[in-house]
Amino acid sequence: MEEFIYQIRHIYDISDQAMELLLSIFTEVKKKKGTIIVREGASNKDIIFLKKGFSRAYINQDGKETTVWFGSIGSPTGAYQGKISTINVELLEDSILLITSRNRLEALFQENIELANWGRKIAEYYLQINIHHFSHYNGLEGKVKYELLLKDYPEIFQKAAIKHIASFLNITPQSLSRIRGSM
Repeated sequence: MEEFIYQIRHIYDISDQAMELLLSIFTEVKKKKGTIIVREGASNKDIIFLKKGFSRAYINQDGKETTVWFGSIGSPTGAYQGKISTINVELLEDSILLITSRNRLEALFQENIELANWGRKIAEYYLQINIHHFSHYNGLEGKVKYELLLKDYPEIFQKAAIKHIASFLNITPQSLSRIRGSM
């Protein structure tokens, strides 16, 4: 739990009281590696954070899976408004999830300005990560993308399959193997 709390406070430092209030609305659920916790085409009203574990989000394009995101401890892995999901989220290792309903979290935000600010900062943080990925990785050669990813997120290489990393970088697994072999 300490690593999870550290990650939550790393983005926006909240008080012990606010942390206790936040954690009180979540239910802890253990899931096995390979479990799909969010399915493309399904409606989901839950907010899901990884307390322990690692996940990836992917889309299906022309029968091919394309990884669009990786999640680790403290990451939101599902945050939907009851709309149909356009992604799948798969657990890449045995995980512990913290799950609550979107309505319950929003009610908490209405009651507590500190947690409302935390929620806004979480959204800003992950938006910035997505902007960074798209602005820094698009249009680059495979080797440069690999080096950037290795520098920015080294844990991905210890927890994700080569085929998932390659699809995230928009290169073939064979190209990624050649790049890794040349370094």
